[in-house]
Amino acid sequence: MRRNCILLLLATAGLLTAAEAPRYHFGDDPRWSDPNFDDSSWSVTNSGKWAMPPFDSSGIMWVRFRVPVGADYSGPLAISSSRRLGTSFPNEIWVNGVRAGGERTFPPHPSLGLAPATPVFDLAPGIAVPGQTAQVALRIWYPPVTVGRAQPTGVRFEIGSRELLHSQESDFIAQDHLSHWFDVLENLAYLALGATLLIVWRLARGSRDVFWFACYLLAWNFLGTWQLIPALFRPDWPYPAWDVGNYLLIWCGFATLFEFLWSVYELGRRWVMYLLSAAIGVVCIMLVILDTATELSRGVFASFTIWATIFFAVNVVLAAMSAWQFWRSPAVRGVAAAVVIWSGNLALTQGNAWGQAIPHSFHIGTAVVSSEDVATNLFIVAVGYMLLRRLWDSWRRTRELNAEFEAARQMQQSLVPPATGAAGFAVASVYMPSKEVGGDFFWTVPAADGSLLLVAGDVSGKGLKAAMTVATLAGALRNEPSRQPALVLSRLNAVLLGHEATGFTTCCAALFDGLGHVTIANAGHVPPYRNGEELEIDSGLPLGLIADPVYSEVVVTLGPGDGLTFVSDGVLEARNGDRELYGFDRLRTLSRQSATQIAETARAFGQEDDISVVTIQRRTATAHAA
Repeated sequence: MRRNCILLLLATAGLLTAAEAPRYHFGDDPRWSDPNFDDSSWSVTNSGKWAMPPFDSSGIMWVRFRVPVGADYSGPLAISSSRRLGTSFPNEIWVNGVRAGGERTFPPHPSLGLAPATPVFDLAPGIAVPGQTAQVALRIWYPPVTVGRAQPTGVRFEIGSRELLHSQESDFIAQDHLSHWFDVLENLAYLALGATLLIVWRLARGSRDVFWFACYLLAWNFLGTWQLIPALFRPDWPYPAWDVGNYLLIWCGFATLFEFLWSVYELGRRWVMYLLSAAIGVVCIMLVILDTATELSRGVFASFTIWATIFFAVNVVLAAMSAWQFWRSPAVRGVAAAVVIWSGNLALTQGNAWGQAIPHSFHIGTAVVSSEDVATNLFIVAVGYMLLRRLWDSWRRTRELNAEFEAARQMQQSLVPPATGAAGFAVASVYMPSKEVGGDFFWTVPAADGSLLLVAGDVSGKGLKAAMTVATLAGALRNEPSRQPALVLSRLNAVLLGHEATGFTTCCAALFDGLGHVTIANAGHVPPYRNGEELEIDSGLPLGLIADPVYSEVVVTLGPGDGLTFVSDGVLEARNGDRELYGFDRLRTLSRQSATQIAETARAFGQEDDISVVTIQRRTATAHAA
């Protein structure tokens, strides 16, 4: 990170084409642009590179070159600098004592740019003569962040045909754009992956691991895209504005990384995470101040050591924490190992006083590969493998759960079969659980004397827990000898209390005889409806609340063709998109419909609970005879 930013501040080095090595000197004197000035006492560059100004200097230096001009040039001339990449430091170029061009402003009010506006400056006629050697003087100011610290740098100048040099510059820009295609594609791919993970997390309500890893990918690859802007677009932006955005994205990258690691490592003590994030924030603020400082002071000098020490300590803590997780938690061993490599690389190459001497890149053929990029991609691959493995395990567990739910659903269907009728009654039933299995139930028991006993109920809660209670009640009803509604309810209540079932169960028992009389006892269930009207019966206490409750019985008479409709509260509590309940008024009208129509209407309105409907109609004499 920091290493890349320092390199971004420096101009690229070039090969010397002048007849003799350039000479350089620290300080500032306008006489040094004079072609007749004697620079024999100045320092000689090493392979065309010169040292950075020392700490006790103003940061301004002059470099003098002898540049041959080709004899075959007859048209307008220009001078070209190889300093095409990197930050544009304030500079002036003098050719034979005449100012040919320059960029930015010098102290006391210096300015920095992201990239040179142009490395080619047109020369006025007569400044340089074809076939002769021109004296070129470069005046340049290096900001405090580079003085006495950065590696030696250099510039190559060429004087030639104006048209040719401008054409070469255009070709170079096009080639430079092409050289970054892999970086662009890599950043776009990771940004797309991060956005996809966020969408998956949102739709599937995934874990915090997925959310924070997606944020990490977005932050670091927005940073990578941001750092490509100077090379791809060469904007004439003020360097401080770009620098603030750069370090803000760096802080976001570290903050999301800490959140991800705390989640995947299942760590407590979040104050440690906040402390690490704050430390990185301090480092980023200090680096912004250092990068934009215009004067070297004791504070600026001390800041070099302070930020490096803090950054080194943060990465050591990160590496030590991940090493511990590698030892104690096999499930995250791959991620922990990748973090150790990544943070260790940052600590050794960027967060220490000797980082300049530690190689941070290597060559594969003609490509330069950064150790930081290798470590980052290794980390992403390790996390991707971990998340894919978790996804596979989750999918496998889901398949197993679905198989278990299907078995439970089939078992419940056998425990709560469709209602059956007797000779004098037409019975219809519908059961729509809100989940794979539910807590509603109904049981019809016809007898030889033509009577029919119905027990319909609703267990509080949903899902497997409610279904287990239904199984208990179904087993009790299979072995229940009594057909008296109140007694049936009392015995079911005793069964629930004996099994220490949690929650409660509403239930309604009704005994239909062959003469049209119906004896009804209720335990907190929705009262039945007759011909669109709710029957007035005692509500009673739900089952499973107290021992020995008393349930009263009510007798009603059904004429030929009359019927009763029993529903669970899932019909009443259906809600539409406006969160409006279906309610009693709608149910009063709907209760005249068939069981299927009632259930489908409630589900279409907005099912939130199990829905069960049973209709029992006394046959007419003609239908009975048929």
